[in-house]
Amino acid sequence: MKRKSGVTLFFKLQHNIKIEMLIFMIFVIALLSGCSPKPPFVIAGHITEQSVSTLEAYPEAEPYPYYLLKPEEYDKHNHKYPLLIFLHGAGELSDELKPVVMINGPCKKIFDFNTGTIDQKRLKELNLYVKSSFVIYPQSSSQQSWKESIEPLISKIVSEYPVDTNRIYLTGLSLGGGATWDMAALDPKRYAAIVPVCGYSWAIGKETLAGMPIWAFHAFDDKIVQIDSTTNPILEMILGLDMDSLMKNYPHQNDNMLKPADKDLIISFNKGGDAKWREDISNPAGQVNYTLYKNGGHDSWSRAYDTEAMWKWLYNQSR
Repeated sequence: MKRKSGVTLFFKLQHNIKIEMLIFMIFVIALLSGCSPKPPFVIAGHITEQSVSTLEAYPEAEPYPYYLLKPEEYDKHNHKYPLLIFLHGAGELSDELKPVVMINGPCKKIFDFNTGTIDQKRLKELNLYVKSSFVIYPQSSSQQSWKESIEPLISKIVSEYPVDTNRIYLTGLSLGGGATWDMAALDPKRYAAIVPVCGYSWAIGKETLAGMPIWAFHAFDDKIVQIDSTTNPILEMILGLDMDSLMKNYPHQNDNMLKPADKDLIISFNKGGDAKWREDISNPAGQVNYTLYKNGGHDSWSRAYDTEAMWKWLYNQSR
């Protein structure tokens, strides 16, 4: 076996040092430019399939009474937890806190349709992402209709509980989906990501959401809140594009603009420009993602909140 000369070893060592220095410089540049890789979300070690969260009601809170879901034994571990806020639709508006506010969204499994009550025995059935979070279900009245900011409520929860302020997520459906756009536009630095579902909103200021991770959902045949309510905020105010940039590639049946595609599709954008509709609706490949179901009417939320890929994507977003 031939022995390597001292000169060969010297140059090999020098080569390795150069590579290590290059890696170190790339890491430093990434940190200085704010492009450092963000750590993936890790569910707290004590949260398992058998864990049972605690649910408490705060009916006298103002401006919004609310339910608060708390992770099991959150106060016995040195851990910070994500905060998820769900904004309900017009069908759940009420002047007082009612269980029906939980009929949809991340905690819908604990609502008993037969009795119209919350079944706390079902808390174990919630998914691990929800179990590992503080979850707020605010109750809006018909007079409020989400016109008042939820920021005071978020600040209260953050001050009283171990919340990871880099992982605060906002989602809502229909009226609450529109409020998701609005609330996030008012305070974009508060949220790590948003998931608006078939929400109607034309509020000025959504350009402040540029750079915000978003996954929006809508159904093509929604007659209550038409798809323009989702495409307009995404395109005109966030990406600076026009409607044609999104719908020109949409494969309408028989090229009929009034008909949906044959399949549910998703389109993803990073920094503007053209994008194509894809069939892999479980793969949000961009910073801004839009799932358009071919049908479903004004109920995009049942499928959206049952999409495991959505929860994985959402919880891997951080500020």
